[in-house]
Amino acid sequence: MKFKSKIDTDALLFHLDEDLYHQGLRPCGNPLVEPKRFAADQIRKTLLKKFLPGGRCSDKQESRAILTFLESLDRARKYRLTIPSLPYEFIHGQVRKRLWEFWNVTSPLCGYIPLIEDFRYLDGVIRPGPGSSLGAVENDFYTKLFCSPLTYTSETLLRQYRIIISSQRWGLAEQNRYIHHGMNDSTVRGSRLSIVPKNDETGRATCTEPSINMLFQLGIGKLLERRLKKVYNIDLKDQPFKNQRLAQLGSMSDTFGTIDLKSASDSISLELLNNICPSDMVRFLTVYRSPEVNIPGLGFITLPIISTMGNGYTFPLQTIIFASIVHAVYDLLGIRLQRHGAYNFGVFGDDIIVTKRAYPVVVKTLEMYGFVVNKDKSFYEGPFRESCGADYYLGSLVRGVYLKRFDTMQDVYVAINTLNLWSSRTGIYLPSTTRYLLARCKWLPVPRWESDDAGIKVPYKMVVGTLRIDRFVQSPLYRYFSIIPKSVKISGNIENPDGALVALLSGNIRNERIVRRSPRRYYKLKWNCAPGWDNPVDPSTNDGVLGQQWNTAVYFNLNG
Repeated sequence: MKFKSKIDTDALLFHLDEDLYHQGLRPCGNPLVEPKRFAADQIRKTLLKKFLPGGRCSDKQESRAILTFLESLDRARKYRLTIPSLPYEFIHGQVRKRLWEFWNVTSPLCGYIPLIEDFRYLDGVIRPGPGSSLGAVENDFYTKLFCSPLTYTSETLLRQYRIIISSQRWGLAEQNRYIHHGMNDSTVRGSRLSIVPKNDETGRATCTEPSINMLFQLGIGKLLERRLKKVYNIDLKDQPFKNQRLAQLGSMSDTFGTIDLKSASDSISLELLNNICPSDMVRFLTVYRSPEVNIPGLGFITLPIISTMGNGYTFPLQTIIFASIVHAVYDLLGIRLQRHGAYNFGVFGDDIIVTKRAYPVVVKTLEMYGFVVNKDKSFYEGPFRESCGADYYLGSLVRGVYLKRFDTMQDVYVAINTLNLWSSRTGIYLPSTTRYLLARCKWLPVPRWESDDAGIKVPYKMVVGTLRIDRFVQSPLYRYFSIIPKSVKISGNIENPDGALVALLSGNIRNERIVRRSPRRYYKLKWNCAPGWDNPVDPSTNDGVLGQQWNTAVYFNLNG
């Protein structure tokens, strides 16, 4: 279904202002206001902050992103550790101690066991990432590993990859791949820089890694995550929710501060790592990194940092370093680090939350180690906190709405559903805004628990009597848009049968089709049955309590 309606962003902002003005929520420069007025100011700022038609960066945004990346590298290249005073000498010693303890766990039988010993079991977690790799023909598991040339920064990595493959079938698949593509395997100098969308001002720099390097990086990242859970009880799957809870508490009681860093992924210098990490840890991580990056128009540049965004172990590594810094500062201040129950810290990548007492010392320690604190997004005074995509003001969720594009009808559905949810959380209704969008898309009511791009989520009372009823289960039938994954059907003549079997057993081939990642989404209208149309999205939360607020917001927004 082609989308012909044009969304005028200026008109959209006009309707938003009209909605807010009618509720007495005019712009206010006073930083101390009630949550509802603060939320209104937020949505004004954020609505088109990340709007990128077509989902692509402009030349200006790409240039800014590359410049920011180069500035981070230059800062890392010039970094030298300078300890300002005796208390920070103590903190530095504690950081080194905590990282040594992280790298070496104790065992009653074997004494200290470094993380490198777990590398023997890497075959259990080795996997390619969902994106592209240098030299790979496509981005799916089967094609990248079994039907493409392999790239690596050292021949040693290729030999190690072949040794670590414990599965006989995987080994046969590699032999078959080598027969067809082995002559094109190559040693490369490093990764390749690319720019992905971030906001309306700049893009975000990320690097595409060589295929074998990426395999090991992701495996090492998984090992680091396991130990991160064991040492600090930080599980990267649910840590964002813990950070958000601490941010909410901080906004209510002023007890916690939130810290955000600029370009943290590109700021972990090799000089810093040599100063704070065990030497065998640094040597181990260095083997699998890309020593250079190819920047379009500039060529290859030596990386003075351990890794970039795109490296498979960057995120868990920075989480480990920042958690160790927080632990060291707490040691200095005599604050007991609470890892369980009423935890008193949170680290998720460069999203850091600490007690208000520790905040200034943590900030100064981060700066001592060459990191740049983003003061526009870091808070430890006042009623506002933000962390992991959640903004709180006096305990109320006040995060605005970020609309990214209006290229398809499904983008409009996402906008309507997101605005309705925002209204239910803030109590600010947006009938003029949502009805402007509603007039430019097909009316397609779906249950609340459907995906945001499936249609327009509405309560059952708005569609009762208008939908067909399934005669077997006596439940409403509805149509919805479903994503058609990009896939290729496996033909009878498979290039690498052993590789196809490995991909099938790992869930990367389904219904005789190879699923591939695509930047563009394709949709198909389907039928579904809804026995529980108004069931809460997540019964384990207070979603059911908020259900009535959502029903009211949707009804008011869509009907005026």
